[in-house]
Amino acid sequence: MSRARTYPIDGNKLKNLILTTGLTLPEASERLGGSKDYLSGVCRTNKATAQCMSLIALALSIPKDLYLIEEKKEEVVTNESDGDPQSIIELLQAIKKSVEKIEKYIEEKSYEQKTFNLPFGDPVDCGSTDDRLG
Repeated sequence: MSRARTYPIDGNKLKNLILTTGLTLPEASERLGGSKDYLSGVCRTNKATAQCMSLIALALSIPKDLYLIEEKKEEVVTNESDGDPQSIIELLQAIKKSVEKIEKYIEEKSYEQKTFNLPFGDPVDCGSTDDRLG
């Protein structure tokens, strides 16, 4: 079973708007066709469905624009002036130097071959070729 999408509202503002109509919250809830505590729950949670907002507009003559909170959409800012260009260049140069140091370390590092002692025989040098292996 799916749940209806809810929208953020200013519950206190909606409650005050309903009270200015001369109705109490339980009376307004019954006028909408809900239980007595329907609108008090909507105001308490600060969330309302589209159907609820339509009923409030039709039955109580309160447009949703008066209490609906617009959802802010996150914008991806791709403005090049967000950071200091000089500091970005310096940061990139520092990264480049670090990468070069790592590459140089890898090239200079001599890796030595390890010898393992096996529990059932003579030590085996993994770096040598053994004529016994074929």
